[in-house]
Amino acid sequence: ELDEMDSALAMRAEEVLMGLLTNPVEPVAVQCRALESIAYSGETAVRQFIEDAYYSPLEEMRLSALVAMGRSADIRWRRLARAELGSPSPAMRAEAATACGELEAKAALPDLLELLDDEEQIVRLSVIFALGRLGGQRARAALEEIAAGEDVYEAQAAEMALEEMMFYTGADATAIPLFDDADDEDLLEDVDPWDEWPDDDDDDLGEYE
Repeated sequence: ELDEMDSALAMRAEEVLMGLLTNPVEPVAVQCRALESIAYSGETAVRQFIEDAYYSPLEEMRLSALVAMGRSADIRWRRLARAELGSPSPAMRAEAATACGELEAKAALPDLLELLDDEEQIVRLSVIFALGRLGGQRARAALEEIAAGEDVYEAQAAEMALEEMMFYTGADATAIPLFDDADDEDLLEDVDPWDEWPDDDDDDLGEYE
């Protein structure tokens, strides 16, 4: 009974959130929070909500789209998250870095390491989080250097990231993947056009002018 109740409550919550997202009179802030919340759902329709938000003219919606991408655990968002690491907006770069970490976008590691020199601390802190999620020797070396640095906030963030890295990877800092990258874009062979999404390892992500 408890499982059935939990399932019923989850479905009801999804219905309410979708209602908020499709109601044009709802404030943007409300729709942003609704998108970020429903991203945990496995509903196929959520993909379209995220994509629509990503291409919104409002940065607030685009930021929430990146948050939702990371929370969705859908590796097909990796490419867009990586692309936004080059955004002229510090907030977008920060959320993109977080999403890359949550999606274990290892191809983004070189770009993330470069962003450790970003002029905005909010971006650097997000990168530190992402490196902790990605693991690997290069990420660990970078975090250890930051942890030994003079910036208190970044040093603390790096120490936390190193602890998380050790928890998930062990002493060799080799991450135990949450996603099966062997399948990547070929998870399903007979579904919808979504599965033709560009490959995550494509280095041509475009550039902001």
